[in-house]
Amino acid sequence: MEQKLDHRTRKVIYNYIQENPGVPFPTLMHVLDLNKGTLRYHLNYLRKNDRIYSTKENGHKCYFCAESGKSKTSKYAGRVLDLIKDGDGLTRKELSELSGMDRKTLTAAIKELKQKHLICQRKEYGEVCYEPITRAQLKQKMYRLLVKKLADGDIDEATFLELEGQLNSMTSDQ
Repeated sequence: MEQKLDHRTRKVIYNYIQENPGVPFPTLMHVLDLNKGTLRYHLNYLRKNDRIYSTKENGHKCYFCAESGKSKTSKYAGRVLDLIKDGDGLTRKELSELSGMDRKTLTAAIKELKQKHLICQRKEYGEVCYEPITRAQLKQKMYRLLVKKLADGDIDEATFLELEGQLNSMTSDQ
């Protein structure tokens, strides 16, 4: 559900974040010439309405547009994805040590990668490990999503069968 950017200040903030992904709070305050309270109010509104998200880097919150994540991966998530691809089932602690990211930033990056179905997690000796998602795992997730959409009435049976056929024609990578 797309929220309308009906407030002029909010729209200016959103557009600036869209043009400058990862912009820190102090920069937003300075460049847009807004006081701390006004900026926080509008950022909280945008965050609560899923228009933006933030991560913490070098002690400052950095802001990204939620829509920008649909077409590209944030620089933090990209860095974590590279580490996961190079590693062999890395734990959160290992990812933190290798990336140098604080807990909140790492959590946001992992969440973004999981939402985009780029990584999966598995338990190994009581610890959660992260690894790149395989084509077979992605196919399984897509099938579950199709079944849910059919059960919820979001798609009809003919559409389900057509999409199921397309899924079944995908070749597995293993």
